[in-house]
Amino acid sequence: MKQPYRERSSRRAATTLSLAALLVLSALPAAAGMGKGNGEIGFDFGVTDLDTDYRQDDAGGLTFRGGYFLTDVVEIEGQLAAYTASNLYSSDVTLTTLMADVVFNFRPNTSVMPYMLVGAGTANVDYDRWFDLLPGLSIDDSSIAFQVGGGSRFFFGKAKKVAVRVDLTFLNEETFDRNSTHVRFTTGFTWRLGK
Repeated sequence: MKQPYRERSSRRAATTLSLAALLVLSALPAAAGMGKGNGEIGFDFGVTDLDTDYRQDDAGGLTFRGGYFLTDVVEIEGQLAAYTASNLYSSDVTLTTLMADVVFNFRPNTSVMPYMLVGAGTANVDYDRWFDLLPGLSIDDSSIAFQVGGGSRFFFGKAKKVAVRVDLTFLNEETFDRNSTHVRFTTGFTWRLGK
């Protein structure tokens, strides 16, 4: 059942405040991190607040990512994500994205590494509809997609090779002849590759 607008707005505000708090924590002194010549791989679990045009509850899903640091600050990253929302009355909606991001990292070589990212790629939206008396129907559409966002890595352990990664992104796509913006909040793990 679709949540009232006020509840969705208050959840968005809480998510934004949480991210702001994490970025403030990134000012704390730390010891190790990533830099030029290193890479990372990881996965995230998260929730996507679908554009209101979709008339769906939030979508839950999984993101896989991998990147390479061109410099201590700039990283190129690939990202594959799939998020599904179910509507009790009519359909499932799956949003799948394949993105290439440029990630700008701040305070590299520290245990806490905040970042901002911009990316482009493709988005596919798949509707699986079902009805009591009729067989299911599936329709889908794809478009170019763009995203912007930010977050932070929190490295732990003696070697600082593993981090918890938290981010908030805004994804824009234009499937089914409508322009939609989705807000995604994810948290997961990333592993440093390299020295």
